[in-house]
Amino acid sequence: MPSPTPQPTATATPTPAPTPALGSEIQAAASIGSCELFLEVADDPEERAVGLMGRESLGRDRGMLFVYADEQVLSFWMKGTLIPLDIIFINGDSVVVDVQTMRPEHETAPNLPITRSVAPARYAIEVNEGVADECGIEPGIAAEIRSI
Repeated sequence: MPSPTPQPTATATPTPAPTPALGSEIQAAASIGSCELFLEVADDPEERAVGLMGRESLGRDRGMLFVYADEQVLSFWMKGTLIPLDIIFINGDSVVVDVQTMRPEHETAPNLPITRSVAPARYAIEVNEGVADECGIEPGIAAEIRSI
């Protein structure tokens, strides 16, 4: 006796993720302050080393999430970065611990400053300069980060 032909099952259509800029893959979203941010993820040393280097633009609701295994004082610089950025440091309890603005390399070279979190953090999110202020992102507020 022949085996029955499998019938297709109905599946829910997933909500499409936002179209990323410059062909980059959006892998996470964050609700912080009054904003929803769509983020590329840098969660290994190689991805973190490259970060947003060479980008000529970044969508207003786009950014990059840097993920670390443990909380620590995080250090960033703008080597090869062309656009000014806000950096939001978030601890392991999903609380913003620091927000700073970083200037692009061509504005600070040859002495590239190092930006360090004022408290240990497990995550850092880089967004366009001014986004943190526009969204009301400041130390002490909660951040919700999720995979998409």
